Amino acid sequence: LAENYGALIDELLRLKPSSSKGRYFKKVTMSSTNGPGVPVDNTIVKDFTEEA
Repeated sequence: LAENYGALIDELLRLKPSSSKGRYFKKVTMSSTNGPGVPVDNTIVKDFTEEA
């Protein structure tokens, strides 16, 4: 899960339009299909799998 999260964030930041400024993600929440949402610290992007 941690590797997939890191890959997703890296790819979304790579595809971010150059014209957008400021924070690209305001809030990140993960959940299972029928489970409650769990807030994720979106300031941790690089080397996420090493910290998890």
